[in-house]
Amino acid sequence: MDKKFLIAVLMSLGTVWLFNHMMRRNAVEVSQGGVVDVAAQRDLTPGQPVQVPTTEVVYKPLVTTVAFSDQPAADVREITVETPLVQAVFSQAGGTLTSLAFKEHLGKGKKPLTTLALTPEKGGHGAFLVGFEQAAPLAYQFVAKNKLAEGTQVVFKGENDHAIVRKTFILRDASYQCDMVLEVEPKHSDKGVTPRILFPAPYVQEIADDTISVCSWDEQKESLDTYEPAGVRSSAWFWVGGKPLFGAQDRYFAHAVVADQQSFVQRGYIRVDSAQAVTSILEGPRITKKAVWHLSFYLGPKTQDSLHAVDERLPQLLSFGFLNPICKFLLKLLAYFYELLGNFGLAIIVMTIALRLPFTPLTIYAKKQADIFARYQPTINRIQMKYRHDKATQHQELMRFYQEHNLTPQMQLAGCFPQLIQMPILFALFRVLNNYVDLYQAPFGGWIFDLSARDPYYLLPLLLCLSMLLLNRQNPMQDEKQRVIMIFFSILVSAVFATFSAGLVLYWLVGNLISVGEDYLRKAFFK
Repeated sequence: MDKKFLIAVLMSLGTVWLFNHMMRRNAVEVSQGGVVDVAAQRDLTPGQPVQVPTTEVVYKPLVTTVAFSDQPAADVREITVETPLVQAVFSQAGGTLTSLAFKEHLGKGKKPLTTLALTPEKGGHGAFLVGFEQAAPLAYQFVAKNKLAEGTQVVFKGENDHAIVRKTFILRDASYQCDMVLEVEPKHSDKGVTPRILFPAPYVQEIADDTISVCSWDEQKESLDTYEPAGVRSSAWFWVGGKPLFGAQDRYFAHAVVADQQSFVQRGYIRVDSAQAVTSILEGPRITKKAVWHLSFYLGPKTQDSLHAVDERLPQLLSFGFLNPICKFLLKLLAYFYELLGNFGLAIIVMTIALRLPFTPLTIYAKKQADIFARYQPTINRIQMKYRHDKATQHQELMRFYQEHNLTPQMQLAGCFPQLIQMPILFALFRVLNNYVDLYQAPFGGWIFDLSARDPYYLLPLLLCLSMLLLNRQNPMQDEKQRVIMIFFSILVSAVFATFSAGLVLYWLVGNLISVGEDYLRKAFFK
């Protein structure tokens, strides 16, 4: 084996290990209901524990509507709650949470992003509406607002001919957890009631391409699965382990139940009103006397620390498929450099340098080998043409020529090897930049006001094209057709990148500039 090649590989691996050691954190350990299509199946999944709900409970019709026995007063009172993380607004109409703004995540105009902005006038009743199979109360009394050690408490009480309902909410100061204590007392023990809790999926109105998906914890596989709402609108989920996790997510946020101390949730299912209007429904048991349940919900951004602070299963919402390990590493690296620099654009630049430097020795070696092979390419072409009708002789002559000049056929592809290494990183970064809430509306400086959106003036894609042309010029080709093809390829790639986020274009541009520097370094010191 070539000693220089071995040294280059060892240097690259050593630098990778050093960066990994600097960024390494304790791995998140996760411990992960089943889903049934009510319209299609009639048997429970084999192997479920004996505590599984009866078939009658699991397969009874899905009730997605709520009827009300009254109407709220004209002057509905709203109660505003401020925590270090959110500004929340509760309403007497339904005793619900009608607005939720996130102070640490700003959108257009530097205003906090909101995932709830629902009022009865806008066609909704907010989060944590309680319904029955009979008519439910809609006019609630505001009982109290108290400051607690862990957060802020808000209490509502509603009543009609069927039941008395009391809701106690606690918004936590240190996390995006919302606790709900639900008390329901039926007024007719012979009839009873079956309470349901409804809460909408997060939806950020200013993001035009925002999409919603349903998330549910699978106890058997111990995994957090996601579903397209249109495909599971007739499905129901059930859990037997006492820790359901069910709700919905959009591009940046998630709303989900994460704890259920008294086993309120018998089934979970959804109501789909539109592609962006999806409501999660938690169906409780039928009761004939007063019952109290304590539930906890996550209402917050999909960031590693925020998710893990509430439930160790939630970080699986950040799963990126087969690129998951690379994406998680890039998220940590990006957050680390942002903490140091205070600007995500600068963080992307430094991260690019950090990702490319470990491979610089290997890149220089590979390009040097490719250059050596290119110098002999005309002679190799003549041998191939001379013996094109005699493959055996052609092979013998080529092997003799390679041996005389210390060449290997693999050297021809050596120049492509560094780019192949970078491709998984590029694809992973594309996923990260499109799903990282902190990059939304994050400015770089100058004309770049949002690194998660495309460059408004296409200057970065133009610079990218120029950098690719400069790279091609540094590696002149004898074949004029190849030169024209590479110029066309540079323009085409830059046009495609013009539709991507500015952060991704910035990464590729900096990578190209590093390649230019590597070529100068190689020609100056490694001839």
